[in-house]
Amino acid sequence: MSTDAVNTSGQLAYVYPALQVYLGDSSGAAPPDSSPAAFSGVWCERVVQSASGSRLDYAELRYNLSAPLQNRTQPANFARMVDVRLPSSPEIKIARGDYVTEKADVQMQGDSLIAQIQLRPYHFGGPLTGTFMLSAPAFVDNPSTAEGWLRDDIVFNPIIDGRLLGNRSDITIPASVSASRTAYYFTHPEALDSTLAMTQTNETRNLWTLRQALAYLLWDLAWDYGHSNRARFVDTPDAAGITLVNDSLITGPQVRDLRIPIGTYLPQALDLLLIPLGYNWYVDYDRAAKPIIKIFQIGTGTQKELKLQAVGATLNLANSNCNQFSVENAIADSFNEVLIFGDYDRREVTVPLFAGWDELKDNIDAWTVQKDGDQYTNNEDVWRLWIANEGADLDITPSNPRPGGTVKIPYFGTLSSAVTGYTSGGVFNVPQAIRHRVMEPPITGAKDISTGRIQPLPHLLEYSTDSGATWKPAEPDWSFQLLPDQIGVLFDGHEIPSELYEAKAAARLRLTGTIASDHRIADIATQVTADCVNAREFVQVLVQPDKYRKATRQTTGPFATRYDATNYPHSFTVDDTSLISVQAEAIRNQNHFADVSCEFRLPGWHTEYKIGDLITKIAGREISLNAAPAGASQNRYVQIVERRFENSDNGGPSTVLIVDRGVAQ
Repeated sequence: MSTDAVNTSGQLAYVYPALQVYLGDSSGAAPPDSSPAAFSGVWCERVVQSASGSRLDYAELRYNLSAPLQNRTQPANFARMVDVRLPSSPEIKIARGDYVTEKADVQMQGDSLIAQIQLRPYHFGGPLTGTFMLSAPAFVDNPSTAEGWLRDDIVFNPIIDGRLLGNRSDITIPASVSASRTAYYFTHPEALDSTLAMTQTNETRNLWTLRQALAYLLWDLAWDYGHSNRARFVDTPDAAGITLVNDSLITGPQVRDLRIPIGTYLPQALDLLLIPLGYNWYVDYDRAAKPIIKIFQIGTGTQKELKLQAVGATLNLANSNCNQFSVENAIADSFNEVLIFGDYDRREVTVPLFAGWDELKDNIDAWTVQKDGDQYTNNEDVWRLWIANEGADLDITPSNPRPGGTVKIPYFGTLSSAVTGYTSGGVFNVPQAIRHRVMEPPITGAKDISTGRIQPLPHLLEYSTDSGATWKPAEPDWSFQLLPDQIGVLFDGHEIPSELYEAKAAARLRLTGTIASDHRIADIATQVTADCVNAREFVQVLVQPDKYRKATRQTTGPFATRYDATNYPHSFTVDDTSLISVQAEAIRNQNHFADVSCEFRLPGWHTEYKIGDLITKIAGREISLNAAPAGASQNRYVQIVERRFENSDNGGPSTVLIVDRGVAQ
């Protein structure tokens, strides 16, 4: 095969031999590593290497047919491994995979037989079959007897009941350490809550970092910890290799509630873990041993240039390695502001409850409104229904003193001035609707003295019979239920609470729990004029309530929670507002530049340009590949995400580089 490097006429610049194709053994068990057998009768038209698992690498082979197609049976080479190598000295491996497809065509122009070899998910190891964890307290003496599988999806750092919970053990898997691929066991996210549990197992619960989650997946799926007899044809970086990728992998972005479904193979698992957090991966074949997974950071890589001499220059192959390219700049999809909405802001509060029945019935005889009383019908709520009046259901100016005191409308926002009939608590410092709300459980927890485990406390209902001077918890024999559609309680026992009835107008009730605001926590990364290519305001809105939450205890004002921090130091408070700001800025910084789509064709085969490299410009023609505008605070170069080696009758050998716009560096 031959090609002209810069499309000149009259002479050939260089003559290239064909790509070399080799077959593994007939059993399919071994690749063609040592003493490979040439795959006779075929030549390789194309090799495609891609970043990520969305399209695994493949190569296309064409048979040199000497006769028409006939008498064909099931392909004899199915499931055999095939290598494709550059004809250098020594040869450079550029593709490996199973022989998986054949396409036979009989057309007017002649017969053809084309085959494809593919890197498949099972070449990386086994599928995810569960979560590997310690399951018995004797592991210190005999780890092998204490390991067990939870047959379910992997979830790194799950969010449970609104809390981000670490589920990484501090104990390393012994076999992974000996293989220089240190990985940690999982622990159940709701285990090890107590000091007793940690003492009994000598184990603590921790958050997974990105690097640790990556190491676990590489160990579990690629090293086949659950499938030790499964063949593996792709190697993984060891612990040192992972760390060398980039320092930010050590302290990198936090993994939050990341689920890897059971049955997932490594390529898809790596995509789920890495790409949302700014990393990617590919398979590097250029080594004597097995191909190996390489991790790279999106937008960060070795900066390189392509070369194409200026128009009219005398041909010099040292200054021209690219003879065809296309570069498209677009700004239509480049947004420059990011607004993220998290979950609704929540506060733990204590609110007074008021009589929810007609005041004319305050003095009705108690025995008549028992459930078998002669006046129970049509009086089912008398001395039973108590509400917070947050929806303004009650008359705020009753003619007589009422159980629960002077009726007010609780206002959970901040009023600019005192308003008759309202109690302004300043719980949420933004306006709130006067509407019914639901009282959720408190976020305060209590620590079990014997075990050290922290448990969320239930709703707290308290009463007073002296107009609020002293308070007691609801009596054990009071049967009540929380109202499902507003803040309040309904006593549903056979009898009404006698203590409240006897106190009459001096009876008071209060309820402690958590309420939600009408407003979500949010933040916006505003436009950075110098860095964005689109001067128009283009806002990307993301609603992510599962990722970003805020729940705190109200400590001041009339609705301050009964569970004060001094007497109740344990709480499941959370405030992700600062994380929203960081995430919004990160997304904006990835997307406010131009979208530069490029394809470069280089005559011959080039291995000096690798997946993950950044291309800064086409030197000679001086065409910049920086997607950032002039004067921007940072550069934004395109990044190679796919590399193709092609060979055709007409064009000869060529290397095609496909790029992505990457992220800001």
